[in-house]
Amino acid sequence: MKLLAVSGGPDSMVMLYKNRKKDIVVAHVNYNARPDSMNDQNIVEEFCKRFDIPVKVLTLNEKPKTNFQAWARDVRYQFFKEVYDEFSCTELLVAQHKDDFLETALMQQESGREPRYFGIKKKTSLMGMVIHRPYIDKYWKNDMLELCKIYNIPFAIDSSNEKPVYTRNKKRIELAELSLKAKKQRLSWFKMANRILIKKHLKVMSYYKMWKRSEFSIKKFEILHYPNEILFEFLHEYGENIKITSDKITSIIDFIQSPNGKAEYKISSNQYIKKENKHLSIITK
Repeated sequence: MKLLAVSGGPDSMVMLYKNRKKDIVVAHVNYNARPDSMNDQNIVEEFCKRFDIPVKVLTLNEKPKTNFQAWARDVRYQFFKEVYDEFSCTELLVAQHKDDFLETALMQQESGREPRYFGIKKKTSLMGMVIHRPYIDKYWKNDMLELCKIYNIPFAIDSSNEKPVYTRNKKRIELAELSLKAKKQRLSWFKMANRILIKKHLKVMSYYKMWKRSEFSIKKFEILHYPNEILFEFLHEYGENIKITSDKITSIIDFIQSPNGKAEYKISSNQYIKKENKHLSIITK
């Protein structure tokens, strides 16, 4: 059985329509963030009732005063996880498309940091769930709207997406003003960049595995290529919820290369990188 995340917007309703005859369960979150939020829920529930599809709804009546989007994402995926486990699902389907890919890629590019991958991957995992985005490399936003018209698929429009309140909304508005040709050109550039990034990541992981086999020898670390990226992998694998910045990576490398043979470097409120016997480890206090 597959779990479909359905908001009631055109993208997720196309996904629901295409999967309506399959073994699925639907999850919908009503944040009550807009006066017409109930309309979205009704569209989803009525469609599911029509095709005898089980649907789970999470209704929220309170929201944080700041950082709504991060909070909403956390709450949403925690709910998806509960439904995913309840129905023993094999995949969570999310209806993100090419415009969503471009929004994310452009935001990453403007941050000035090199990511492991530009945009959004077609398949990822989170909280023990396999997340599949079948339309991330298939449809544009306008394609989804056109499919809704062709097949008479009901959908709701989230009016808050048109307001430049959040960074993603601003980027969405900018993209809407670009021609299809311009968007295709940008998408092609990011795909090419991703091919380069993937090759680089394979090299990084090869060096990281080599370092791991040495039990994180400081001497070995000092001769490896891509020290920043390798250290990131180390922190990602052995640390928990560590906020990793380029400045922190640089500072940790200075710590590793310092002559002090036995020392500790604080990386979070209760986690430390420990230097002992010419090797590194992460400890918790």
